[in-house]
Amino acid sequence: MEYPFSFVSERQPVTYHGHYINIDHYVRVDVDVPWAFDPKLEEEYILLPDKRPPQMTGRRDEIVEFKKDATEVTSTGCKIVGVLVDIFLLVAFSIFAIMLVPLLIVGGLAYWIWKKMIENRVGDVKVKTHHVVVAPGEAWPLELGFTPCKSFNVNGITVKVQGRESATSGSGTNKTTHRHTLFEEVYMLYPAGVSV
Repeated sequence: MEYPFSFVSERQPVTYHGHYINIDHYVRVDVDVPWAFDPKLEEEYILLPDKRPPQMTGRRDEIVEFKKDATEVTSTGCKIVGVLVDIFLLVAFSIFAIMLVPLLIVGGLAYWIWKKMIENRVGDVKVKTHHVVVAPGEAWPLELGFTPCKSFNVNGITVKVQGRESATSGSGTNKTTHRHTLFEEVYMLYPAGVSV
């Protein structure tokens, strides 16, 4: 007996085998047999990104829906323990911070002055991307712009493109996040020593 069937898969998430995370897709078949063990079969299929259908003319990030992270639900006991731990850490940090307040104020002030000096020279820097979802091998246009307030020499303008895997396990005080850099490449947009 043969029962051919077909279905339309979702566009995402695509099949992924990473350092910490694996995303797989399966078709599972159950045959309901009376008064016997039901035969079951599971077959994996690979879901890959494809070219955009011609009827979809909007941006890629308008096609793919991004869902917000689910909110965590914790028991009352865990919340009470978490509050007590937070209070203890706050008191310990406060005692330690009182000794470091003068250093933090001076360091923060110096950092603020340094940033303001750079901002006054470079002006407001803006980065614009036309879409946030990119298929493999697809061009990803990026616009970087600023209007300098004063003439100065540029030490170089670079863009770093980084792909990073992030996996979080556990919850509350047992929450651990693991990160792994999958891809990192630096592109030179403007060479050093050119006057602006």
